[in-house]
Amino acid sequence: MVIEASDIRTYIAQSGVDNSSIEVDTALFSSGLLDSFLMVELILFIEQKAGISIDASDITLENLDSISAIISFCEKSK
Repeated sequence: MVIEASDIRTYIAQSGVDNSSIEVDTALFSSGLLDSFLMVELILFIEQKAGISIDASDITLENLDSISAIISFCEKSK
């Protein structure tokens, strides 16, 4: 399965976060835009949508702090 930027933006909006200013390189977690509760939910969404399993060691800002980082991580994890 493929996860796209629009999938992530839609998920963020459905979580109650205003995504109008979120670009593909916007820092999601290190900026405080999303919190740790949303991180857990987002990880579950990514796993389901992309058809991958995310190990605890892969839960890093490098892999999950922006939409582009998430997409890149998912592509490498296939």
